Amino acid sequence: MVTVRGSSRSTRWCATWKLLPAAALALALLLGPSHPAAAQNPPSGDQGPRFGNWGPGQPPPAAAGPATAPPPGAPAPGALPQAPAPAAPGAPAPAPAPNYWGGCNWDLRGTWTVAGRQDQPSFRIYRSTATVQQYANWLQIDQDDGVSYYGQCNNNNIQLDVYSGGQFIGYQNGSFNYFGGGWNRYNTSRLQFSWDTYVPSYASGNETWSRW
Repeated sequence: MVTVRGSSRSTRWCATWKLLPAAALALALLLGPSHPAAAQNPPSGDQGPRFGNWGPGQPPPAAAGPATAPPPGAPAPGALPQAPAPAAPGAPAPAPAPNYWGGCNWDLRGTWTVAGRQDQPSFRIYRSTATVQQYANWLQIDQDDGVSYYGQCNNNNIQLDVYSGGQFIGYQNGSFNYFGGGWNRYNTSRLQFSWDTYVPSYASGNETWSRW
């Protein structure tokens, strides 16, 4: 989430813009959908945080890591799967493990590269990095532009409240879907999001998070 919410954010945007691999990133974002599927869309209007028990300064609602132990002798299920090798395009998708992650299908912990497009109030393309911590199906995410997220992963769907400087500013919803774009042509795993923020004024856009 990188949008203009104040002078410091504007400054960061200018610096980021100069560093963009503009041609590749712009083409990918311009050709992408203007808005993900309706089921992923954030709430309409500022209704306040959705997760009253999970936000800045609050203890995690669950222990760090998975909710249960893997079966004896079995590899830990629910880890973010690797893409099928190019030589085996028909390889079956790894089975998710929702019970292992408290209802979330995947282990999302780690660092993700964020490629985003702000659509309102003006068009902007940006990049950043997000670090995910997972507590069963609860997520805490810190982005390198000062934005943070608190929310949940349920099945393949992710709902996040967005904060800046400890202040609630909006929503971000998205999903990981193995069969519907979870992998791109370069075999990176992907999360796709829509976001809306309301501070200091309304802004909206889309993001794709990737990692190898």
